[in-house]
Amino acid sequence: MVNPEQADTVKRIFERYLAGNGVRKIQDIMEQEGRKTAMGLTRWQSGNVNRILQNPFYCGRIVYRKQYVPDYLVQKKINNHGAVDKVYVEGTHEILVSPEDFDRAQEIRDQHRMHKYDKNGRPQGQSPCKHLWGNKVVCTCGHAMNRRIAHKAKDGTDSFVFQCYGQLRTGTPAGRLKKGLDIEGVCDNSSFMGWKLDVQADFVFKKLLGNKDAIYKEAMAMAWDVAEVKAPERNDKERLEQNQRQIDNLVNMCADGDISREVFRSKKKKLEDQISNLEKLNDECRQRVLELEDNGAKDRRIDSLSEFIKMTSFDARAKIPDTVIDNFVDQIVFDHGAFIWYLNPVYGNEVYKQDASDWEKNSICNL
Repeated sequence: MVNPEQADTVKRIFERYLAGNGVRKIQDIMEQEGRKTAMGLTRWQSGNVNRILQNPFYCGRIVYRKQYVPDYLVQKKINNHGAVDKVYVEGTHEILVSPEDFDRAQEIRDQHRMHKYDKNGRPQGQSPCKHLWGNKVVCTCGHAMNRRIAHKAKDGTDSFVFQCYGQLRTGTPAGRLKKGLDIEGVCDNSSFMGWKLDVQADFVFKKLLGNKDAIYKEAMAMAWDVAEVKAPERNDKERLEQNQRQIDNLVNMCADGDISREVFRSKKKKLEDQISNLEKLNDECRQRVLELEDNGAKDRRIDSLSEFIKMTSFDARAKIPDTVIDNFVDQIVFDHGAFIWYLNPVYGNEVYKQDASDWEKNSICNL
């Protein structure tokens, strides 16, 4: 049973997309026109639009084999990214978009898509955050903060600005008001320049923390942890037992006539090779642990890293290393120009708040 209102929304999305509007623009149009998502929500996200644009059901096609089982012994489904051919069947349901328009929409999406694939040809999602502050700073609304390049200096140095991820998805209150959109529930936090974090880190670690003994002890503990160069011991007992159970299943299937003797031999040899490799890796790891127990390099690594942390943490002329900040800072909450630093509980759950809304880079950085 087709929902007339939802069907009209689907047609409208394809119409605007083929007319040259981007996903974000269509998101705004849906809200301006008071349309609802499939879940009945009036606040749209780009994901709502993308899911409609890539669903072949709306052009009359039904897709099979969206998932498949690569190993019938394990019986675990995975998403099909082209490893096996998908099956397309023409359905008998009402068509909302012509196949030609749907195919043209996919061509446009392919042109705009950033193709990132892993070594197996499967599309990859977003990479984990690679900079320190991305894992520490959060908006007062609860979202993470997005970092992007604001401008590049003559010497090639990048300056960064941070903005709430929630605003990236919904738009800022000012931007939504210009478009005639509702701003209820939209994060109204401001953005900030990245240099303010570096300046505050300098204040926190060099001037405002009185418990330097605790910092030093924690730094020494970090040195010992990093210096542990032992190879991790492997524990593949469960994997070995699982492979053995699969061999037992193969024997039963062969005895019952579910698989041929050729398939049985091939699968059995593959599992036996896996068992042999796991046992070999375990032996190699145990041997490496024994070799490293008397390795004098451990002491040298501890001494050098300890001295490095002593110099860089307390020399007033040095920049605070990211590794030190990462270990000592639990979280930083940004709230309309103010930064609230929550430090590691080893310092008594100390909290430091700094209002940097009126900071100017030239005056602050020259102090």
